[in-house]
Amino acid sequence: MKNIRSCAAALLAIALGPSIGCSSQYVQKKQEMQTHWDKSSAKAQIPVITGYLEQGRIEQAKETLRECLKADPESPQAHYLSGRVHVLEQHYDKARQAFDRSVQLDPQIAPAWHELGSLAVLSKDYGRALECCKKANELDPQNTDYLLSLANIYVETEQSDRAIELLTEGLIRQPRNLDWMLSLASLHDRLGASQQAAELYEQALLLHGNLPQILEPCGYLYLSLGRWSQAEEVFKRLVNQYPEGTDYHTMALRSLALSAFNGERFAQALQYYDRLSVVCRDDADIWLNMAQSALGAEDCKRAADCASKALRIRADWPDALVALASAQYLAAQYDRAIMSFSKVTEDEKFSVYAWFMVGRCYQKLGQTIQANAAFEKAERIDPSDRLVTTFLKRTMQPL
Repeated sequence: MKNIRSCAAALLAIALGPSIGCSSQYVQKKQEMQTHWDKSSAKAQIPVITGYLEQGRIEQAKETLRECLKADPESPQAHYLSGRVHVLEQHYDKARQAFDRSVQLDPQIAPAWHELGSLAVLSKDYGRALECCKKANELDPQNTDYLLSLANIYVETEQSDRAIELLTEGLIRQPRNLDWMLSLASLHDRLGASQQAAELYEQALLLHGNLPQILEPCGYLYLSLGRWSQAEEVFKRLVNQYPEGTDYHTMALRSLALSAFNGERFAQALQYYDRLSVVCRDDADIWLNMAQSALGAEDCKRAADCASKALRIRADWPDALVALASAQYLAAQYDRAIMSFSKVTEDEKFSVYAWFMVGRCYQKLGQTIQANAAFEKAERIDPSDRLVTTFLKRTMQPL
C-alpha cells in the first residue's frame, strides 16, 4: 500500500509539474503579447496625434499622447510629438527635455534634432544650434527647412561664406528649390552682391512664374538699384497677383507708381496714383504723389487740385505747400505762388527752394528789388535740395 501511495505521489508530481510550468509560460507569453499590443497601439496613435497638431487640436493631442506614452514610455516619436506640444505652449525647457529624450531613444530622428537646434537659437546657444541643425541636415539633406536653418545659423554667426556655399550646393542638388533660391538671393542682396541676387530672382521667375514671393523682393531690389523700368515691370506683374482693394494690392500699386515716377514716366505714374486715390481717399501722401506726378506731366491745374486735397487732409504740410506753389508758378499765378512759397521759407527742408522760387516769382512780376532780396537769402544756403537740383533744371527756363 505504501508503494502504491509513493507511486501515486510520483505520478501526481509528474502530472502537475508540466502543468505549473505551462501556466507560468502562458502568463509570460500573455504579458509579452499585451506589451507588444500596447506598443503597436501606441505606434498607431502617432499619425493621429500628428493630425491633431496640424489641425490645432492641442488638447486632443495631449490626451492621446498621455495614453501613448503610458502604453510605450520609450516611444521616440511620442517624445518628439510631446516636445512639439510644449513648443506650441511655449514651455521651452520641457520641450527641450522631450526632444533630448527622443534623440536618446532614436538618434536618427531628424525632426527632433532640428527642433533642438531651433530651441538653441532661441537661447542664442549657436554652438549647440549648429551641432543639432548639422545633424538634422546630415540625416535628411533634401529637407528644405533643415538646410535653411543651418544657413541662417551660419549667417548669425558671421559665417556668410559658409551659408552661401551650403545654399549653392543645395541648389546643385535641387535646382528648382524656390526656398533655397530666394534665401540665397536675399543673402547676396544683404552682402551687397546685388547683381547675383537679381540673377537669382530672374531665374526664379523663369522657373516658377509670377509668384508674389519672387516678384516682391525682386521689385524692391530693382528699386534700390535705380532700375526703374525693370521695377515698374515687376510691380505691374505683382499688382495682378492680388485682388483689387486688398492691402497687398495697394502696397504693390504704390510701389508701381513710385517706380514710374522715379523713371520720370509721370503720366503713367499719375494713372497709377489715380487708381490708388479710389481706395486711399484720406491718404495725404497719395494726393501729394499725384500732385508731384502731375507737375512732372506739366498738368498744372491737376497738380494744384491734388496738392490742395493733400492740404485739406494735412493742413500746412510743407511738402504739399511746395507742390501747390510750384503748380501756381508754372500756371503763371505768381502772386499766389509767392504766398504759398512764403509759408515754407522757414522750413529746413524747403527754405532754399522756397526763397529761390519767391525770387523767380518777383522777377516774373518785374519787382527786381524784392527778387534780389529773396535770391540773397537763398544763396546763404547751398542749393542742394532735391527739388532745386532736379525739378528746377528740368522745368525752369533761364530768364
